[in-house]
Amino acid sequence: MDTFELRRGEISLKKFELPPVTVRGIIKVRDSLGVSQPVFAKILGVSPQSVKAWEQGSKLPPGTVRRLIDEMKRNPGLLAGAAWVENIVIYIAVAMIQLATGFQNKA
Repeated sequence: MDTFELRRGEISLKKFELPPVTVRGIIKVRDSLGVSQPVFAKILGVSPQSVKAWEQGSKLPPGTVRRLIDEMKRNPGLLAGAAWVENIVIYIAVAMIQLATGFQNKA
């Protein structure tokens, strides 16, 4: 999928790739949070059956969920503290905007 990247006021065309996801990676992220499949599903806003299918390798998570799982993997403290719900909402919103617009923040 071709998307646009905004950098220093210029727009350039660039390939956008979703983060890779593996069965082991999904299970590892869920285990690192210490939550069950149903709780992980609630955090991600999906059904427990979806999480089960991903962990069995029969389906892949959608793009926004892959972005969120990748962020959880790179930032294990994402859900720590009292503000974890707000953090999740913000990351989901950012991931959805990035997927919809193709914008990637290259810090």
